[in-house]
Amino acid sequence: MEITTTLIIVLIGLMAGVFGGIFGVGGAIVIIPEMVYFLGVDQHTVQRTSLAVMPEI
Repeated sequence: MEITTTLIIVLIGLMAGVFGGIFGVGGAIVIIPEMVYFLGVDQHTVQRTSLAVMPEI
């Protein structure tokens, strides 16, 4: 994985955490569009990834 990709992923995670904390929204509302737009991953793969990231309750 390239360093730029790693930095983009870290920034997406930070933005999801900030928006989740400030506005009380889930992280997927930030993570899914940004990964599609910035990383060029297709939407179905990103949705599966965001579901896999959710902790078990």
